[in-house]
Amino acid sequence: MIYKDFYNDVLGDNLSSLYIFSGEEYYLIKLMIEKLKEQVVLSEIDYYYSDDKFVEYKDLYSAVSLFPFISTRRIVVVNNADYIFSSKWTDKQRDSFLRYHDKNDTLTSILIVNKLDLRKKSVKTAKNIGKFVSFGRLEGDDYKNFIVKSLNAMGYKIKSDALRTYIKNSDYLLKDSKMNLFQVIKDLEVITSSCNDNVVDIHDVKLFINSTLDNNLWKWRESVILGDIKFAITEMNKLVKSGQHPILLCYMVSRLLSEMLNIKLLSNAGYSTKEIADMTKSKEFAIRNAIKLVKSIGDKSIIKMLKIVLEADDNMKVGGVDHELALENMIFKLGNF
Repeated sequence: MIYKDFYNDVLGDNLSSLYIFSGEEYYLIKLMIEKLKEQVVLSEIDYYYSDDKFVEYKDLYSAVSLFPFISTRRIVVVNNADYIFSSKWTDKQRDSFLRYHDKNDTLTSILIVNKLDLRKKSVKTAKNIGKFVSFGRLEGDDYKNFIVKSLNAMGYKIKSDALRTYIKNSDYLLKDSKMNLFQVIKDLEVITSSCNDNVVDIHDVKLFINSTLDNNLWKWRESVILGDIKFAITEMNKLVKSGQHPILLCYMVSRLLSEMLNIKLLSNAGYSTKEIADMTKSKEFAIRNAIKLVKSIGDKSIIKMLKIVLEADDNMKVGGVDHELALENMIFKLGNF
């Protein structure tokens, strides 16, 4: 079953005595536990939560064997519960703990695990007694509805064109994306912070995208210069997809290298960060970042790196080489410089 099925159990007062939660979307796990508490727990005395890497059998058995004091059910939530199904507990302990839940209508335990071997006898026992709930990544309408409902919970509505624009520019739906729902919520909090009323429009979303793009561009240029090839290629593809032209991206790298060369010469001449900032009409934090980059690349010649970038620029503009291919080649050359 998935998280929506579990939520139906909660709302329908049809709870099982045992649930095994797994999946990468911990935000949904956290949300479902909150919904369960709101619906069932009338007093904290009827709720137990463990976040420990290991709990002794006797202690956890004591936690589940208490009867509810005020609520209709006692709720026990065990995070990092993989140890229950490992050699850290004996077969007898594990069997006793799991079977205590069998047809127990005064208890609901949630065991949050990272990975289980479904072939194990104990895992099969758990499956026969309780229910397994998967919290995988959201897709399609589920992702769209999550955004809308999350904004509603914050007291905001979102216009359809603004919603489409955010989803289109969000990394969440991309294959192999590392973005999770915690980060989506953080995005929504930033977007709503610039709203003049309780409706998110396309202007609010574009303002957020532009500020994010500036940050992503800096990280990308930095990764290119530091030789982080994998990250640089991945981000390059995202930037190009968002509308950044390879020639412009190449120029941004050459400009940063030129600035670094200028700052290095001024720094070696004895000028302070503030003085360099005044002379170059730059922010002090930008000067500090550039100096840090210069130190990071060590003995590499900035001039030689510039030549590689200019060669890529020439290949794009004159040589007839595919622009993205030329930019990729430049990234590989700088990474192996």
